[in-house]
Amino acid sequence: GNLADYMASLHKVRDLPLEVIYPGHGPIIGDPLAKVDEYIEHRLMREGQILQLLGEGIGEVDPMVQRIYFDVDKRLWPVAGLTVVGHLIKLQQEGRIIAEGSRWRLAE
Repeated sequence: GNLADYMASLHKVRDLPLEVIYPGHGPIIGDPLAKVDEYIEHRLMREGQILQLLGEGIGEVDPMVQRIYFDVDKRLWPVAGLTVVGHLIKLQQEGRIIAEGSRWRLAE
């Protein structure tokens, strides 16, 4: 999905006066503000990891996944790669990085 849209939706949900969230799956969320903040912080942490790797010259998705998700079952790496691509597209839309074929780099 579109990570920029996802982040925007999290901020919209965060601004609602919610007391409980009843998700489509999983347990009821009794502290919506804390949970939404957790999701936002997690995505920003991943974005920071990706920017750090780009700064180190690692510009392809697979090596990024191997570095970021080293402690995750390798069978899940293809899905993790989709998340990394989502972050890369968001960062590109923001003008912070540039795509060059299958490689990415920081914008100057």
